[in-house]
Amino acid sequence: MVPIRVSKFMKQLSLCALLALFAPPASGGPDATTNYLMNTPATLMDFGLYKLSLRIQSVLGKGFASYDWDTNEILILVIDFSTPADQVKQMCVDTIADIRFAANVRDGAAVGGYSNFSRFFSHEGFVKGGMEQHTERMIDLDKKFHINCVTGHDTYEAPLVGTGYSLRVSQD
Repeated sequence: MVPIRVSKFMKQLSLCALLALFAPPASGGPDATTNYLMNTPATLMDFGLYKLSLRIQSVLGKGFASYDWDTNEILILVIDFSTPADQVKQMCVDTIADIRFAANVRDGAAVGGYSNFSRFFSHEGFVKGGMEQHTERMIDLDKKFHINCVTGHDTYEAPLVGTGYSLRVSQD
């Protein structure tokens, strides 16, 4: 039998192949910020604001919802800097009316006890604490919705449930 001679190159190649087979896989993984986001659950407030923003955008083609910590209000914001000054008032009055209509608010009151917008902030098919508590919570939530129509000239504000609005003139 003839002995097989293995070249130095083949020995090194074999060693590299063995090391590659048994080496642990390298992975970067998420950093601390990404881990925080991945491990922090969304709340009914987060999801409600998201659904409300989608609804506002589907009705008006613009706008969004956010929560104001200082005033404890859910703001429905519509920002429009393109409307001419002489049409701003009518645009904002129409916007407020359209938002109220989408929320199922008629003649200043929510049809069915509370607005459709409050429904975005509850579980589907699940009521915590019974229907009476749930209804009270939704009525209280309706008081937190505040519409702001912001333009380059003026800002019109209105509660969701109600009939009026107020004008806040910008200070130039």
